[in-house]
Amino acid sequence: MQVYCTRPRGREQPPHINHVEEDYLNNGKMQQRYCSTCGMPLIIKNRYVALSEKGQGGFGRTFVALDLDSPGETLAQKRYRILKLLHPNTQLSPASLQLVERLFKEEAEVLEELRHNQIPRLYAFFELSVAVYSEYQIQDNSLSTNNEQKLFYLVQEYIQGQDLEKELLRLRSQENRNFSEAEILEVLSEILGILKFIHANPKKPLIHRDIKPSNLVRSGRDKQLYLIDFGAVKQVVQVVEEGADSSETVIISPGFSPPEQVHGKTVTFTSDLYSLAASCVCLLTGANPHTFDIPFNLEKWKTSANISPKLVKVLNKMLEPDPKNRYQSADEVLTALRREGILEVEKSKDKIIWFWGLLGITGLGTLLTLIWLLLTSKNPTPPFPPLSAEYFTRGEKSLLTPDIPQHFKNNPYCQDAFAKKDAGMKAFGAQNYQSAEKNFEEAIELFKKGLQSNPKTCYIDPETVIFWNNAKANNNNKAPFTIATVIPIDGKQEELKKFSEQLLRGVAHRQGNFNQVNNPTTNSTPGLNGRLMEVVIARDDNSQEISKRVAKHIINNQIPGDTRFKGRNILAIVGNFTSKVILAGAKEYHGKVVAVSPSSTAVRRFEKTPDSNYEYKLSKYVFRIAPNDAIAAKDLSKYIKNKINQNPTNNSGKITVFFNSEEIYSTSLKVSLTKEFDPNNLMGCDLFQKNIQSCIPLLQNTSFLMLSLGIGDTNLVFSALQISKVPSLGGDALYNDDKITTDDSNANLNENLANKANNLVLAIPFDVESAPESFKEESKQLWGTQKVGWRTAATYDALQVIIDGLQRQGNNPTRQGLYDVLSSKSAPFQSSGATGEIKFDYQSDRLVKPEDDNRLGVLVQVRDSKCKPEDKDDGVKYRFCRIDHEIP
Repeated sequence: MQVYCTRPRGREQPPHINHVEEDYLNNGKMQQRYCSTCGMPLIIKNRYVALSEKGQGGFGRTFVALDLDSPGETLAQKRYRILKLLHPNTQLSPASLQLVERLFKEEAEVLEELRHNQIPRLYAFFELSVAVYSEYQIQDNSLSTNNEQKLFYLVQEYIQGQDLEKELLRLRSQENRNFSEAEILEVLSEILGILKFIHANPKKPLIHRDIKPSNLVRSGRDKQLYLIDFGAVKQVVQVVEEGADSSETVIISPGFSPPEQVHGKTVTFTSDLYSLAASCVCLLTGANPHTFDIPFNLEKWKTSANISPKLVKVLNKMLEPDPKNRYQSADEVLTALRREGILEVEKSKDKIIWFWGLLGITGLGTLLTLIWLLLTSKNPTPPFPPLSAEYFTRGEKSLLTPDIPQHFKNNPYCQDAFAKKDAGMKAFGAQNYQSAEKNFEEAIELFKKGLQSNPKTCYIDPETVIFWNNAKANNNNKAPFTIATVIPIDGKQEELKKFSEQLLRGVAHRQGNFNQVNNPTTNSTPGLNGRLMEVVIARDDNSQEISKRVAKHIINNQIPGDTRFKGRNILAIVGNFTSKVILAGAKEYHGKVVAVSPSSTAVRRFEKTPDSNYEYKLSKYVFRIAPNDAIAAKDLSKYIKNKINQNPTNNSGKITVFFNSEEIYSTSLKVSLTKEFDPNNLMGCDLFQKNIQSCIPLLQNTSFLMLSLGIGDTNLVFSALQISKVPSLGGDALYNDDKITTDDSNANLNENLANKANNLVLAIPFDVESAPESFKEESKQLWGTQKVGWRTAATYDALQVIIDGLQRQGNNPTRQGLYDVLSSKSAPFQSSGATGEIKFDYQSDRLVKPEDDNRLGVLVQVRDSKCKPEDKDDGVKYRFCRIDHEIP
């Protein structure tokens, strides 16, 4: 286990990272361990072990620590804490040191008394005397010296989540937006409630002094906001170092601190209200408030925020330069927001009045009877919020291209194709399936002409191909049978649109073969007993919450706004896309419907283990085409070990892993990679908890950088590649090589990223070059190229599995019958598709055998040259070239 030394060090000095065996820490009678560099005790107070460094500032450093005395038999069950080290920047006299102790203890005692469910609890405050880091000798893991330094520690509750500064960065990079008015009202409502509490603290009313987005943390567990990092702690240090009076305010966060705080004047409750409003301006505009000359110009910022004049009015009053002109309490702000009609009135008092009214009317005996009935009756399942019709389509509207993409407008054939698609959708919505089929078919022919005329301005829209097949299925003399596919498109992120197109190509390809009149693939009549297939396309916005709601609609055969779908039955699902999102949907699928995911790869683990806090309890009703992350980790470890063996003298053999603990895929790949290496040689940096800059010191003695990052982390990848000077590796989420999309800024590999990613090695589930010739030839006819990418091939196979499972049931297939076929032990399921032979193990995962090594689980490398000398020059600067065959 990696353990950080907590000794104070210079700002530019790298951390001292040590390794302590986990078995040793599990031992209740363990002896102290010391830093191998400076001799500092590693088990602070014989209880706390620093696992990572979260941040640093003028007052000291902050660590995430494991509390060895917390409940739990194993380390995986122990609790995490925040461990704050206080150390002044200057050498203190004995008198100043005593002042630090007194002030810090006073402030800590006040913080310890705070009991609010949205303020991290303070568990302990203590001082520690340790040997000064100078000339010393370590013998037998013990340290002796006459010189000591005194350190001060705070231990607080650890809130696992993301602060609003990082949340804003994520929104801007992934969704190209700032916080909305509704989101800001939620922030105001929660934080004002906390401020009401601390400002009225009976022991000592508190002023936070340092409210800003980075000190507002959204819990990953309950999504509540927490107010962290009270400025009182920092004030103690600055009082001593700068000689200020302890009643003065000396903490300054540019743009967020009010004028009185900046000028060293007395702060009041209104100072916190100012900082909260400044934080809201930052979240609404994406800029630091000082760029708008706040508070001396309260008009300028409004043009950069899309909010109502009523909210502007309230925020500007909170931002008044003179504290006397602001609201004087958090309660006043809440009242103003309700008076303006932009915040709901609290209803808790109404409930109390109702309770006592009921008591007066019914009498105590009747009321007790009612309470008993409530306690003993089963709670009904609350109805799920239904989704709008905009989340589903069979052919009446487009989820993929509600508007014609800009680059298509430069191609007249493509413009005409979209006009035909629009006519087809109108006909489909009117149940004129013959006309819809004709219009969709004509649209496809126009897309093909547009592609031939200029591949850079047009490609064949897969959604139109599915709509054409759906119209054909509904225009048949027998009612179609229905499959659903769930795509991650959200209408905002271009990356998710590209991935959605790749998935729909696979669905369209296999559906087209199945519905084909002369079916060369199966050499049989079209469809199943004369019934053709229609596909309902649903979108989950790559959101866990939306995924659950989509699943409910599918399970109940309820397509919002589609009254004509009544009486039909969705037999199975192709999807969802990411491991995180399908986990949420699978809780609804379990026992009700089979889902076959083409792209989820997180390793299933049904309980946490002593060496890892990771778990992934995915229902066995979810079958998966792509091999899981354990395969990718083995391929990458083989590559790394081969490189180390080639050059052992100039290679430390150490690997740094950048990962995102909030993303299941990222954590799964990181945990899988950990199993392949000596823990002494593997260092992790969680980019959900830290910024890139704080991870840089780990790269100083690193031979390889592993980017265990997922969908939506492009900016993190770009930043990491900019600072890294060592060979870099990654997983399949960083791969996008369908050779089809026309938008030059996104096709193949983003060139800005590619410039930094040259020679980046990625582990992917499958190489489409290994697909059967029939699949590649059909792909060329459908899409104009054979190189459709692994996600398209895997989605083709997901639908192939469903079709085979339904056909084996005879003329009347059912949902449960499909699960029974795919999971049968007596007659193990087997199919053949674009990615090879498909079998599933006992967990419903893709079964990978040694003979599959050349097909499943491959390595590719970004190169700025042709992969093979004989390759054609396709005008692409960067390519993904397969390299696993180059490794002995």
